[in-house]
Amino acid sequence: MQHSFKTSLSKEAQFIKEERHLPVLKQLNKELASEHKVKLDPETYKEYYGNSKEEKEKNKLGIDADCDIISSETGKIVKEAFAIDYKIRFKAYQPLDFLAEIISVDWNNTPGWAVDPNKETNGYVYIIEPIKKAIFVIHDELKNALDSGKFSDIKEKKASNRGYNTISIPIEFNRLKKECPHTLEFKYDKI
Repeated sequence: MQHSFKTSLSKEAQFIKEERHLPVLKQLNKELASEHKVKLDPETYKEYYGNSKEEKEKNKLGIDADCDIISSETGKIVKEAFAIDYKIRFKAYQPLDFLAEIISVDWNNTPGWAVDPNKETNGYVYIIEPIKKAIFVIHDELKNALDSGKFSDIKEKKASNRGYNTISIPIEFNRLKKECPHTLEFKYDKI
């Protein structure tokens, strides 16, 4: 089966438009407050899924949404404009893993989103929709682990697209949490 980046992007945009990600954000805030005493600030939260020039530019930089990170105890800003990149899987492949894209286009070695130095993503919200499970990963931790070879023993996966292949590394959740210590794994409920 051939993968279509355009189709995947369209399904992701529809998922966000239908607000099916809101239960994930709600549970993520609970997890962040419990584990790190911070949360996403709903007052500053903004999504970039439209067709305006600003939204398209943000998407190119790996930003689907951003907001301030605030202390869950004091409400003070901990990090301004934390950039979020949503990654949504519409099938729960077995074994369950976090699929980190390392090469976007193989014929010209375009870096994948997990290692691209031009991306301004701060964190990934990785949603496995059929089983209502999500993973939150800090971009710098993931990139550093990949760059330093922490996952070099994992066999790469190729996804065939029209005229090129995308190469990713399927990382088991426990391994991801070990190498990226701020990773959160959680279940969420439907709206």
